[in-house]
Amino acid sequence: MARVVWFDVPVADMGRAVSFYEALTGEPLVRLPVGADKETALLAAQEGGSACLRRARPVRR
Repeated sequence: MARVVWFDVPVADMGRAVSFYEALTGEPLVRLPVGADKETALLAAQEGGSACLRRARPVRR
């Protein structure tokens, strides 16, 4: 059976998303700058999988 080892989660509000995922997982996320005005947050690997929150523009419908 295949398993997920990495995934990105696009978010519009990084602070809110970090708070949500830290509360959900009980684990701290590591926030890192990745360029001018850009930031990512990493969820530590657990059971061989990791995740990254990345700032994305909200989708307008």
